[in-house]
Amino acid sequence: MSGDARSLRFALLAHDWPTPGFPNPHFDLLIEDPALVSSQGAGERRCRTWRLRADPRSGAAVEAEPIAPHRAFYLTHEGPVSGGRGTVVRLDGGTAEWDATDPAVVVLGGGALAGRWRAADGVFGPA
Repeated sequence: MSGDARSLRFALLAHDWPTPGFPNPHFDLLIEDPALVSSQGAGERRCRTWRLRADPRSGAAVEAEPIAPHRAFYLTHEGPVSGGRGTVVRLDGGTAEWDATDPAVVVLGGGALAGRWRAADGVFGPA
């Protein structure tokens, strides 16, 4: 993991906002990354974020589009998204540990998403 002493977290969200080229709802995967600097001030954590075409809880690889980092606030939030951009429902979450040798691999400790996962080349799936 990073040199950050606090545990890192992840969340899988169902997001009911229409997005061109993606089903509605689509799925958002957020994984904390202490290397990301927040524009919200010191101490505000940020998450690497992907928009997923399908629910990855089945264990199958799914199409993943990297999108702008999200605030860590959304790791535990359910309900309306700021700016009137739909609502989110949290489907899974837990701990995250980035692989020290491969920045695309993360070990997740969630209820459904557990074990080694890889987010690269437009795909999120088991590593």
